Amino acid sequence: MTTRSEQLLETLLDLERSRQRERELRIESEALLERLHQLNQAKDNNVLFFALIDMLRVVIDFQEAFILQKQEDQIFRTIASSSPIFHETIWHNHSLFQRVLKGRPAASFDVALIPEWQEQSPLVHRCVKSALHIPLETGLHDTILVITHSQPRHFSAGHVQQARRFSPLASQALQTLNLQRSLTQRDRFFQLSFDLMGIINFFGSFRQFNAAWSRVLGYTDEELKNKRLLDLAHPLDSPQLNRSFAQLSQNRDAQIECRFVCKDGSYRWLSCSLAPYIDEGLCYIVARDVTDRVQAEQQLLLHARRETDSAFSFLDAVLDNLADGLLVTDAQGTVLRANPTFFNMLDLNAQDANLGPTLEGPLRELIRKCQNNPHEIFETELELPRRRIGQATGTGILHRREANFARENGLHPKSTPSQEELDAFPSSFQYSKHIETSEHNIFQTDDFLGVTVLLRDITTEKEVDKMKTEFISTVSHELRTPLTSILGFAKLIHKRLNETIFPNVQAQAQDRKLLRAVEQVRSNMEIIVSEGERLTSLINDVLDIAKMESGKLEWHMRPIDLQEAIQRAIAATQSLLEESGLTLEIDIENDLPPVAGDLDRLLQVLINLISNAIKFTERGSIICRVRKVAREIVVSITDTGIGIPKEDLHKVFEKFRQVGDTLTDKPKGTGLGLPICKEIIEHHDGRIGVESELGKGSTFFFALPINLQQSLETPIIGLDELLQQIDTYRDIRLEQSQRDHKRILLVDDETTIRQLLAQELQVEDAQIIEASDGPTALMHAEQAKPDLILLDVLMPKMSGLEVASQLKQRGPFFHTPLLVLSIMETREDAFGLGVANYFTKPLGNQLLQEAITESLQHALAPLSILLYDEAPDAAQSIMQHFQKAGDHVVWCSTFQDCLQHIQQHKIDILLLHEQSAKKSGFLRQLRALSLPPSVLLKVYQTPLDPKPQD
Repeated sequence: MTTRSEQLLETLLDLERSRQRERELRIESEALLERLHQLNQAKDNNVLFFALIDMLRVVIDFQEAFILQKQEDQIFRTIASSSPIFHETIWHNHSLFQRVLKGRPAASFDVALIPEWQEQSPLVHRCVKSALHIPLETGLHDTILVITHSQPRHFSAGHVQQARRFSPLASQALQTLNLQRSLTQRDRFFQLSFDLMGIINFFGSFRQFNAAWSRVLGYTDEELKNKRLLDLAHPLDSPQLNRSFAQLSQNRDAQIECRFVCKDGSYRWLSCSLAPYIDEGLCYIVARDVTDRVQAEQQLLLHARRETDSAFSFLDAVLDNLADGLLVTDAQGTVLRANPTFFNMLDLNAQDANLGPTLEGPLRELIRKCQNNPHEIFETELELPRRRIGQATGTGILHRREANFARENGLHPKSTPSQEELDAFPSSFQYSKHIETSEHNIFQTDDFLGVTVLLRDITTEKEVDKMKTEFISTVSHELRTPLTSILGFAKLIHKRLNETIFPNVQAQAQDRKLLRAVEQVRSNMEIIVSEGERLTSLINDVLDIAKMESGKLEWHMRPIDLQEAIQRAIAATQSLLEESGLTLEIDIENDLPPVAGDLDRLLQVLINLISNAIKFTERGSIICRVRKVAREIVVSITDTGIGIPKEDLHKVFEKFRQVGDTLTDKPKGTGLGLPICKEIIEHHDGRIGVESELGKGSTFFFALPINLQQSLETPIIGLDELLQQIDTYRDIRLEQSQRDHKRILLVDDETTIRQLLAQELQVEDAQIIEASDGPTALMHAEQAKPDLILLDVLMPKMSGLEVASQLKQRGPFFHTPLLVLSIMETREDAFGLGVANYFTKPLGNQLLQEAITESLQHALAPLSILLYDEAPDAAQSIMQHFQKAGDHVVWCSTFQDCLQHIQQHKIDILLLHEQSAKKSGFLRQLRALSLPPSVLLKVYQTPLDPKPQD
């Protein structure tokens, strides 16, 4: 049993041991604090490292130490060590290091068993048997402190606990060192920067600034500490700087370039960037002295302004002294400028002139076209005061910008053609100006600024052109008259020789010399006829060009089926194809809409293009292709001929120009065919072009817009008047049919022409009546009541058109066939008077014979009448009236049946009931049909029809 004294002694011993432990801990703590102070005073890594291990030796017994740091390649490298054996060693990251990096120190009793250590050198393994791994948090890289001992199992769990307490102190020391180093580097950069850097509060007072402020503005550091940023700003720039501070208060960065006043009173331009730091109530400012750059820009600007003023002065002088008038508008069409010549040409006062009324009419339309298509050049003619003529040329003013390919070509079509359609045509067509893009058809990559119009006085040029055209017309007309006689008699002689004389001579003659003479005469006659026709073609081309240039060419615009026109053109060139041995392929899209045009002129274009393709192609094929692309009908003629050199493509549409060597190549035409084609297509608001490669062939193409806006104006008469007119015509036909010989009235002031026609008509076994002028023709017509009348247009006393007008106004001759033979092109006026056919001198005998025969035979046949009336009772009454007279009448009660009959049968008279035709839209549909001129169209009213309301 323990006595009380023994317990007391034991307690005293425990107390002594506690005091001893307390003294040891106090000594240890004082040593740690001293080492920690040394650690915090370290200025570099080496000092820090040795202070660190000295501090650690206070609590843990070890021999060597080193620090490992993780690199970007995921391995650890030694950055500091107490022994050379650990210098520049490389360690791989395995499970031990991964556990340590999670914040848990780890002791290794035998390093030979640790994967991280197994890769080290034998020297390391001889010196190290056990190790303690301590994690360090530096804030920059993963770092491990390793202490070692040469005895196995040296480090215990107590050492691990000591290391766990030591790790935060060492980590804090490392972080402090990194922060001090970072601040030192920042301050060094801050002071060395050539830019003006500083920290200010939101009132503009400096908290910190570098030496660049003093160097640039000249103030001392003490002076700058007592100044605000606003105090340094130039008075004129202070409002701008105040707005920047307001922007900073909203936590937004600010950029400003303004002047700051120097100590000596001068000022410098500073470009400032300000960034707010709201949490601290501070703002960072970085400024750069840009005075030299701003002054240089001001000098350049001043120089540029002087140069611009000089250029504008020069431009003003040029514009004011320009011989032509110049007008400039903005994009909306408001006039911005007009030079004095423009005002003078319009007899206006430049001081107070009002251009508003002047810009109406042709000029306003020209400006509108330029606004809709600013990439194109447009021309128009207008009347100027004092009976002068002006030519205005307008185009858009554009500013080109960079853009991607699609926007660069303006391809935003409302209806995009298929790839198959695009592949069928030349590339120059596919991306042409006529593809619809947008409401105003303006390319997206261009800024449209306005329109410029150049006005030229072309009165003298017009007079010269008029004189030239009149001279060409007069000479051509004078040539046509004798040429008609020469060619006509030559054809007549050739025909009689071949039909009558040569067969008898060859049958009876035995002399070879005579037979050779016969063949030579036949050959000579063929040459005379051929050369006469070639001369006729040349005269016709020259006249066409002259009339097109003067605007006197007559156009017969009506809806045209291009497929039918192409078939007719191919038929006209069939003989050329057979002679050449070429094949013509036709590729026409189905259901093509009609186009508005002059059928004869478009046939002229088609025949010319096909003939040229045949003429310049020795072998291969020709393709005629027709497609509807967007709102156009496009026709292309492709051949495999000789092709055209690239440098000559622009010449093919010039007058009297043929591609090739003029010294070695024989001309194959007049050089007027393609220019005439170009004029015809452009008159139709279309376009024509060519693509070719030398030796591989050519493609000529033209495009016509789909835009039918013609109106069908047909007079409306009463039913009784209509029946009376047809009965009168029938009575005259009956009288004519009972004659033994047909009576033909020839009206021409040229005796030779009458003689030629009389000889031609002898084969018809007709009675010929001749008249040399209009009054005589009217007299013979009243007396003889001829079956057919052939009229010239240019005659003394009364023109042929006046004769035709008077004959048509007289009841007995209302339906007498009239054929016009003239050297003039007055088809529209003639057909408007009811002429059955029109021929231009000189003409082929065969054409005239066929027209005369058809007209006479048609006059003897019963009338073929088509009646369209939705009322059965009224239609039945009209049909009975015609059937009693022996006429062939067909009644259609539906719109579709009537259209089908017109397309499939030949008719003489088309009778339409007004109310039925309007109700079904029949008159509008007739625009898509090609009724022959010989068809009489009558729109009638019945007495019970309501009167049309105004």
